[in-house]
Amino acid sequence: PVCVVLGSSRLVWGFRPDELPATARREWVWFNGAHVGAGPALQRLALARLLRAGARPDAVAVEVMPTFLANENARFVCGHVAVREYALARRYFNAPITFDYNFARLRLARAPDLARAGDPLAEVPAYRPLGTHPTATDNVTADERQRRTAEAHKNNATFLHRPAVRPAADRALRDLLSEAKAHHVRAVLV
Repeated sequence: PVCVVLGSSRLVWGFRPDELPATARREWVWFNGAHVGAGPALQRLALARLLRAGARPDAVAVEVMPTFLANENARFVCGHVAVREYALARRYFNAPITFDYNFARLRLARAPDLARAGDPLAEVPAYRPLGTHPTATDNVTADERQRRTAEAHKNNATFLHRPAVRPAADRALRDLLSEAKAHHVRAVLV
C-alpha cells in the first residue's frame, strides 16, 4: 500500500520517507507530497492532481495546521495554480475577487510567472526519491533549531492565540476528505 503525505513546509523538510524505520517501509510505501505554503486549498489541489494523473494512493496523511485554517495566502497559492485548476482553487478563498486579482496579476504582469500558467510545477527543483526535498538539512544545531522555533512562533502566534477556521478552509479540507473517500483513499489527519 502507498501513503502520500500532504502538508506544508514543516513536512516538506521534516518528513523523509527514506529514513523511516524498516518496519514502516516494509508495510507501506511512503511518499512526501508536501508543498511549501500548502494549507487546505493547495492540499486539495495536490490530491486532485494525483487522482487526475491516475495515481491512486491507498491513503493520504493530511497536515492540519491551525495557521492555514485561519489564513492561506491567496497570492502565494495563485502562483501554484494551473489555468485548468483556477475554478477549483478559487472556491477555497473567502474573497474570490482577491484570488482573481492575484491570479491575473501573476499571469499578466510578471513575465517569469507566465510559464506557470500551464505548468504550476515549472522550475521546481528535482526532489529526492519518495519526495524528500533536495535541500533538506540533515543536521540542525540546537541554536538553529531554537532560532527557527522562535521564528515559527512569531509568524504563527496571532493565529494560535485566537484560533479561527475560515469557512473556505473548512470547505477545502472537507472536499479533500470527500474526494479521498470517493476514490477509496483512506485519510488520516495529522
